[in-house]
Amino acid sequence: MALQTREKVGLVVAIWIVGVGVVVSATGSDPDLGAPESTMAASTSSTTRTDIEAYPALIVEEYMSGCTEEAGEDLCRCTIDEFQQRLTLSEFIELSALLELDDTDPNASVVVLDMIEVCVGRGFSVVATTPPVSETTTTTTTTTTTVVPPPQWEVTGPAGLTPTADGQFWLRKVYGSADGFVVTAFTGETSEVWTAVPAPDGSGLTWARVGEYPRLAALHVENFRGQWLIIGSTGGDTADAVVSRGADPALLEALDDPAFVTADRVRIRGSAVLEDRVIVIAGVLGFPNVTGPYLIASADGVAWQPVDVSGFGQFAPDTVAAAGDRLVMIGEDLDGGREVWVSVDGLAWQEIETENVFGDERPRAIFRVEGADHVITAAGTVVRISESPPRIVGSVATALVDGRAPDSAVIATATVIDGNVVAAGYVFVGQDLIGVVATSTDGVTWTVVYEIPGTLFGDIADGRGVLVVGSSSVAGENAAAYIPG
Repeated sequence: MALQTREKVGLVVAIWIVGVGVVVSATGSDPDLGAPESTMAASTSSTTRTDIEAYPALIVEEYMSGCTEEAGEDLCRCTIDEFQQRLTLSEFIELSALLELDDTDPNASVVVLDMIEVCVGRGFSVVATTPPVSETTTTTTTTTTTVVPPPQWEVTGPAGLTPTADGQFWLRKVYGSADGFVVTAFTGETSEVWTAVPAPDGSGLTWARVGEYPRLAALHVENFRGQWLIIGSTGGDTADAVVSRGADPALLEALDDPAFVTADRVRIRGSAVLEDRVIVIAGVLGFPNVTGPYLIASADGVAWQPVDVSGFGQFAPDTVAAAGDRLVMIGEDLDGGREVWVSVDGLAWQEIETENVFGDERPRAIFRVEGADHVITAAGTVVRISESPPRIVGSVATALVDGRAPDSAVIATATVIDGNVVAAGYVFVGQDLIGVVATSTDGVTWTVVYEIPGTLFGDIADGRGVLVVGSSSVAGENAAAYIPG
């Protein structure tokens, strides 16, 4: 266990310095930010995968800087390579959060120790071979300069939002309705639910905290048949799904259903409502050492039933969304292959043949435009899955940011608003991390319509305007942007 604490230094320092933000939560928390994502299935296999979604250069550099103070450079290089093969960036962040909260957490430490053991087995030294060059460490931080947004957008967020342990302000998910927005947030060990209601004259949002959920991770929110549902998973050695339901976001009651209880740790990764007929919750079992899918469905939001997952094999869902008259679920198998599944009722599912169209990139979000279903990857590539075989039709990463082409893009979410596709995430342009919102009429050609330095956008919704939320290292008020509508 001495190795665990030693190597943890590089992991945590890397995330903190870059400013991605450590989300401290007992079961971890998928920021769902393109800071996007492989399953955390630990394996001692030394087989090298080719479908690696590389972390941004800044994160790798800072990991190496922190790690090599304690261990050999070859070992550090080997471990970061292993992390990139096995963990998505958001799960890499999540792992650091687990260890920061409790560096003896067995579910997290087994993943780190496995990485180290694989590399030590290859002959790399645990001990640093050279001392630090100097006592002064120079670090590169992302830009957090306040900028004046275009007139139609305004920086917003809850002024009373509690920062996480490292000073980040993290808004997780947003749901839009005719009354405004419901937003979930992380505050360290507690998840919160906020409402954001537009002013009568449409000039801004009034934020109010309406619920707190201690030690509940990965909160999702849905409105199904006039009822609000807050969906998450508990902490502890055996994590169960948790659903609270009510007509008012401020007056929710926890449901008690056998379908929520499992013999293995559950991690909720997505939820979707199909035409007010069925609501589906998707996740993984065994988190963080993922063993397979977890899927439940309900026709009324009260009584739930497990979905037969025997046909999925070792599939690990990332998210699920409604696309017209069907549900689309994306993820990967535990060997790293990308998979897309569809269903017309949430119970019976069929896999779509992707013919490796995603390559090394991880599917991130789902949308339907011009009658065709599309999947957008974390790197911004748009794949039309309604065609056989699916094909690449465009890329968000081609849109200019501040007049420059991004070095890399991390797209976290996409939706359709008034017939236009709207995607949100962040990009790296040189050394700058910039939160972006981009739009397209067809999923092929994209234009960045809003950008702000130092913010990582993770979700977007339409409801008396458009609200995009994410993480900011400045203040809670800067964790979102709003355009009246």
